[in-house]
Amino acid sequence: MIYHAYSNYAKYAWGANEHRPISKTSHSANIFGSSALGISIIDSIDTIYLADIKEFYQKSRDWIETKFDPNLVC
Repeated sequence: MIYHAYSNYAKYAWGANEHRPISKTSHSANIFGSSALGISIIDSIDTIYLADIKEFYQKSRDWIETKFDPNLVC
């Protein structure tokens, strides 16, 4: 189930704060403002690691190292 949910996030909303599964779209306007901070990536990387899903763990880690900007956080 974790793999299914995260693979859809990676396919349809990578880098956005949230994934809307029914419409298969991304969403970033929420309590974090309208910036695409990749909150889902930050929030789930430990779960991905514990689930031993190496492909998504490495992809998430690479994104955090290259794209995440903590200065955008409110």
